[in-house]
Amino acid sequence: MHRLIARAFEFILAEVHRYEGTVNQSLGDGIMALFAAPIAHEDHAARAVRAAVAISVALARYGRELERDRGRRP
Repeated sequence: MHRLIARAFEFILAEVHRYEGTVNQSLGDGIMALFAAPIAHEDHAARAVRAAVAISVALARYGRELERDRGRRP
């Protein structure tokens, strides 16, 4: 289970960083990401939404991969 969650975090962190967000803390099976600190962007709210959508897409892809390879979803 730890490996499955660690891989999911890799996808999540990649998308947060892609949109120039900062991970403030990990919260069990989730994270808190900031998109206006320490670097403020005028479009920080849009960046946060884009990151959330990209995370959703990446995790759905990961779920399909697990289903194909392991016969089940996480």
